[in-house]
Amino acid sequence: MSEHICPSCGKEVLAGWSACPECGADLNGTCYACKKEIKPEWKICPFCKAKLICPDCGERMEGKVCENCEPGEDAEDEKDFNEGVELMEEQEWEAAIDSFTAYINAHDDENDNQNAYFNRGLCFINLEQYNEGEADFSSVLEIDPENDGAFFNRGRCRYYTDQLPEALEDFNESADLDPEHPKTFFFRGLVLLNQDMYEEAYDDFTRSIEMDPQDGNAFFNRALCSQHMENYKEAIPDYTKYLEIEGDDADAYYNRSECYIALETPKEAFQDLIKARDLGSEKAAETIKMLESGH
Repeated sequence: MSEHICPSCGKEVLAGWSACPECGADLNGTCYACKKEIKPEWKICPFCKAKLICPDCGERMEGKVCENCEPGEDAEDEKDFNEGVELMEEQEWEAAIDSFTAYINAHDDENDNQNAYFNRGLCFINLEQYNEGEADFSSVLEIDPENDGAFFNRGRCRYYTDQLPEALEDFNESADLDPEHPKTFFFRGLVLLNQDMYEEAYDDFTRSIEMDPQDGNAFFNRALCSQHMENYKEAIPDYTKYLEIEGDDADAYYNRSECYIALETPKEAFQDLIKARDLGSEKAAETIKMLESGH
């Protein structure tokens, strides 16, 4: 299967997938410009007014310039933007940034630059240049104050740079604008978890799991919330589900062993500690020594 890039989060996806496993975005029927879901019969995107059907040849447009028509002045004008999109698909993030920057510098009207800022922001995220990404998504929001994708991705940038209150505000906005995006609730749950707001975080991870039941990380983090709240019986099946989805993981085995210890079930705890130790957990090795010495 050929490789592609998710239009929402920029992660690698495969042809034939109907949704992105990273962010939950619908990979079928999205506007090339604003990335929102569209219907096949629409000629113009109702969200960003992008042309979806070429007025000259009547074919579906996959970019600002119709690939089925002869290139003209418009094609030359959009050259840098389209090159940037192609480079994103090849995961050439730095080169894509250069192309989007050239496009932005060539256009005085900021409204023309919304999609270039958005795509460049995704490139910055993939390069872990979160401050630059935050600035680009802020530029998108100055143009389109209700762009849920920009709120979501700016929230991610702020989360990764420990701007937790600001990230929470962005994820709140994203959730209000698009309540069907599982990763919005997942990331908001992470922010809440890092602020020791365990009940609220638990609810967000639950919401994420309801929309995407194959997201192992949501189960892991919901288990952490339960463990912090001393709800060990609830944490254990979530760690188990995480291991079923993601495979062996030292942290999951170790955390589950702590829950078993708290519930005074030493046999299960010891089994998990051995697995965690064999996967390289130093904490598990130290705990096993303590238990074997009678401490």
